[in-house]
Amino acid sequence: MKVIREVGPDAPTLCAGWTAKDLAAHIVVRERRPDAAIGIMLPIASNYTDKVMARYCAMEWEELVSLVESGAPSWNPMSITAVDEVANVLEFFVHAEDVRRAQPHWTARTLDPEFSNVLWSRLSKMAKLQWRRAKLGVTLLHSDDAIIAKAISANGLGVTVEGEPSELVLKSYGRTECVTRVDGTPDSVAVYNTTNLHI
Repeated sequence: MKVIREVGPDAPTLCAGWTAKDLAAHIVVRERRPDAAIGIMLPIASNYTDKVMARYCAMEWEELVSLVESGAPSWNPMSITAVDEVANVLEFFVHAEDVRRAQPHWTARTLDPEFSNVLWSRLSKMAKLQWRRAKLGVTLLHSDDAIIAKAISANGLGVTVEGEPSELVLKSYGRTECVTRVDGTPDSVAVYNTTNLHI
């Protein structure tokens, strides 16, 4: 998450209402405060999560960024490389882009092919969960490889979303600041455009 340090604490992000400092606090809570991290997924516990995040946001910027950069503590299973790769590859990629793409004149990065393959592999395992709320069929396409994110529904509507793995990951996490091409009937595209996946 080098980009967080580069932009500074007050930089905007794609996470609505969050600055880079808020995003850093979110990452630290996720890795260091399992008692509070549950509120990230369960709204009923979100007030407590917000209070703990506020305490981290009150820290000096340098201290908070250092916590982000040091990663999960040794007692957290995410400190194990294999677990970290499963739990954090998509999460950290998306959040890095949340910072990058909220800045003026952003451009999509050309990623190392090996890392792109990792993103594609992880997306193939997460796509159905990410697109579960879609009201039409969604196929993600990269080159000649396809992921069925949501089967075509009874209404017969469906789209194909094509792009680089990085862009399809971002789209699957509900980000609109991504470079993809959507193919489908006008009715299908209209329904697709109303799909809210922001996570």
